[in-house]
Amino acid sequence: RQTNLGFDSLPKKNYYSLTGGFMGVKLDKKYRIVFYNLSVNISEEDKTIKQSVPRFSGVLGRIRITGLRKNYFYGVALVYSDGLPLPVPFFGGSQPIKKNFVLNYTIPAQLNIQYKKGNTSLTVGAIADGFRTGMSYHNQRVNINHTAGQAYFLWKQKLGKTVAVRLEGGYYFYSMLSFPKGKVTRYQFPIQPGPYFNVGINVLFGKSLFENILSKFTS
Repeated sequence: RQTNLGFDSLPKKNYYSLTGGFMGVKLDKKYRIVFYNLSVNISEEDKTIKQSVPRFSGVLGRIRITGLRKNYFYGVALVYSDGLPLPVPFFGGSQPIKKNFVLNYTIPAQLNIQYKKGNTSLTVGAIADGFRTGMSYHNQRVNINHTAGQAYFLWKQKLGKTVAVRLEGGYYFYSMLSFPKGKVTRYQFPIQPGPYFNVGINVLFGKSLFENILSKFTS
């Protein structure tokens, strides 16, 4: 799609992204669950496709289920991007508060409260996020980084077993574009805070990862 960044002589950019990978889970009757994921991503402007640099990411962690809606997990994520490895340890879990209410947290990136009744769920929370993509700047390829902090809500309604409607909105209270240090001078472009809004339809091809885990324990 066309994205207008507006800070050079060619403000309109066409960005493309391709991601592939696999994930797996190992578990036993003692409630010991190991999960892992490995993926590769290419994200580039059309002018730098031929100079694409793949970025790799992996996750290794363990989940401990302590109740039907209660669990905790921990592990480490590793991102390898443009020659730079970045390990990130994490810890999180789900804690029931009241009937139909659950507190979900992943330190250091996410916190939310979810209300769920029947086929309807509403989630309210905050998240830290970001991405990196390659782009052409003064006839050379550079990486541009986006970091953001946002508060959000997410409403989901299942329409049967295979289709769900989702409505999401929120507010970006922090957003920044920057060039990393390299062959060009470092630049930073603060983005004004603002709201966002998304509407979507999910097609469900099977149980979620967590539902599959629970079914193996209860079968």
